Amino acid sequence: MINTNVFFDFTGFQRSQFIFFSTVNPKHVCRFTGKVKDPLPKDGSPVILITTYTMLTFGSSSTTARKRSKENQMYMNDIRARTWGE
Repeated sequence: MINTNVFFDFTGFQRSQFIFFSTVNPKHVCRFTGKVKDPLPKDGSPVILITTYTMLTFGSSSTTARKRSKENQMYMNDIRARTWGE
């Protein structure tokens, strides 16, 4: 049985595991959640981005009236400006 009153920061756990089991620079493992927005490196260097499908797609439908917060929109703009998967 899961107690839904207990909050577990799964993205924090994932981040710590990436850092522990790899040689990646901790500054390059970033989280983008409703509660945590780790700053992306300003130099455009590669990152491991830990997020959810909901955070990436929120408000993306033209039929939805939901809007991102200004902070989240700025973060998404930074994500979109990067090259991914080359």
